[in-house]
Amino acid sequence: MDDEPGTRRPFSPTKVTTKPKIRGDLSTRMLLRALAFVVGILELLLTRPFVDYWMDIAAVDDDVELHSWVYTVARLEGIVFILWALKGGCSQSDE
Repeated sequence: MDDEPGTRRPFSPTKVTTKPKIRGDLSTRMLLRALAFVVGILELLLTRPFVDYWMDIAAVDDDVELHSWVYTVARLEGIVFILWALKGGCSQSDE
């Protein structure tokens, strides 16, 4: 396009930078949210057996004693998992 002297072209940005969204398959996202919901319910309702089960798997020594705050943090983690899973069901950005 030849520009005549004294004429102006409308502004057109050459590069638009936006944050790319990482989108997975819808069924994969739904599966992850369902799994997070189930784990969150288990952590919230069956905190001590749930944590003890995973600690038995992770611990090298069979005699492991956990601090009391570990169970509180596990309950909070369960709440976070549940909220994250439920938020995904009504989020418009996932469409």
